[in-house]
Amino acid sequence: MKENALSHMFPNFDKSDFEILTLMGWSFLMIALLTKLHVAVFNGDRIRDTQSE
Repeated sequence: MKENALSHMFPNFDKSDFEILTLMGWSFLMIALLTKLHVAVFNGDRIRDTQSE
C-alpha cells in the first residue's frame, strides 16, 4: 500500500529505487546506533576509571 502511494506520487519512482533507499536508510540507522553504543560504552569505561582512582 505504501509503495503504491509512492508510485502514485512519483510516477517514475521504481520499486528497485525504493529498495535501495530503504537499504541505505537501514544501514545509516545501524551505523548511527553502533556509533552511539560505542561512545556510550567508551564514556562508561572512562567514568568507571576516574571513580576507582
